[in-house]
Amino acid sequence: MAVAATMVFSIGGASSCSNAPDGAQPPSSERPDPVASSREAPNQDLHATSSVHPTPSSVTPRWPGLPSGWTLVAAAPDRYTTDHDALMHDFGQDVAMAFGAGGTPVVAWASLTDSSNSVYTISATSFVTETGWSSPVEVARARLAPGPTASLFTMSGAIAEGVVALAFERRDDTGFSAGVDVMFSTDLGRSWARSAAADGEAYHPAVTVGGGAMHVAYASAEGYSVSSAVLPPRSRAEPPAPIDGTQLAWKVQQLPALEGFTPADKQPSVALDNEGRPAVASISAGADNTQVATFVHVGDRNAAKAIELAGNPGGVSSVSLAFAGTRAVVSLAIEPRAQAGVLASVASSDDGGETFNAAQPVLDGLNERAPFGIGLVAVTPPGGQTVSTATTTAPKPAQFVLNFEPDMFKDTSSRCGLPRLVYSSDLSSWTECGAGTDVVSPATAVIPANLTPSAVAGPDGRLYVPVTNRNPSAPLPVGIVLWRA
Repeated sequence: MAVAATMVFSIGGASSCSNAPDGAQPPSSERPDPVASSREAPNQDLHATSSVHPTPSSVTPRWPGLPSGWTLVAAAPDRYTTDHDALMHDFGQDVAMAFGAGGTPVVAWASLTDSSNSVYTISATSFVTETGWSSPVEVARARLAPGPTASLFTMSGAIAEGVVALAFERRDDTGFSAGVDVMFSTDLGRSWARSAAADGEAYHPAVTVGGGAMHVAYASAEGYSVSSAVLPPRSRAEPPAPIDGTQLAWKVQQLPALEGFTPADKQPSVALDNEGRPAVASISAGADNTQVATFVHVGDRNAAKAIELAGNPGGVSSVSLAFAGTRAVVSLAIEPRAQAGVLASVASSDDGGETFNAAQPVLDGLNERAPFGIGLVAVTPPGGQTVSTATTTAPKPAQFVLNFEPDMFKDTSSRCGLPRLVYSSDLSSWTECGAGTDVVSPATAVIPANLTPSAVAGPDGRLYVPVTNRNPSAPLPVGIVLWRA
């Protein structure tokens, strides 16, 4: 596989380039957090639609006032501007985003509020065209266990159902796992209801919403499972109505294991295919410590399908799954320094997951590592966009985008901001750049503070990247910020 030695990112029909500079900054956990310029950036040639957020043809984006480039979503409470340690270690440890009724964006984040008991407060806000981002509301308080490659919570939304949901571990007073809870909203994040998706030992939940149901994949001592609940039906003409979380009937299905392998205690990834069926990608380990990705459609009685890693690179820190039409793509983040010069491995299936090719390495031209995992999102142009040659006209191909925060970043000014975006339409040649489209330097770059990377494909055909800004002296205030392509 090839990665361009010179980074090229198409911006409004033009390309900006910079050679990979020398020099590096300390790991992100130890370095100060500067932030990018808040200057509005031109629309970038990354148009996105997500299989996890299906868009009815009648949906019109409701936020024409939301600019491209970086914007402030929610300022941090005053206490974080005067307490540097709390700002660096407590605020906005995880950030996620989803789209609700009418294509309205909802952003949520988790902050540590009681360090002695590992209690986090999850907050949320939504964007309204007339008034901008709403005042943040408290979604839940919960004991959570942060990890380098597992999210504190995961989030998904379905425009057709008008539901936004987030999932997290439930822990008892002693800190032991007691199940998985789902918080969901039908009024664009203004109020939230709770439902118990699973009871007993359950870890690392991942949620997706769509096709009239919610699905939560998670790990346990017995392996991987999926808990699903059907949402009350409603017509498209009706506004989303409140749902009583205690009345949802969750059905748990144990996923088939891969023969000869043991499911790993790592976060699975769940997504809906082009027919609305949930599928799960996860990680399993063999007796010789060989690690493979596994793929299975929920409800499929056949054994899980193995996705082998070319070259046996060793440890795998995270796995992600995305669909674009009938194409399924699984990415595996390689443990830092387990295989020099490799950022991730990617496998694809052109028949919806029935068969996969062997995962091939994505070479890392910047020589950066991704210790906090790698996100994956399917990026598809809006309908009607085509690419013409001398003899044919075909739909513009989908792109698959990996996003991550490197453990080291270059200290020379460039046009590749953070988080890094690595994208390809053929899964063979990859281009690397970043979310910041203005010229950036270590003094003006957004340095993501999320535990895990987050990127979402919007119904308006744009890519969204929510992160935490912790630099009080930067042009953007301390708080939750969002980059829109």
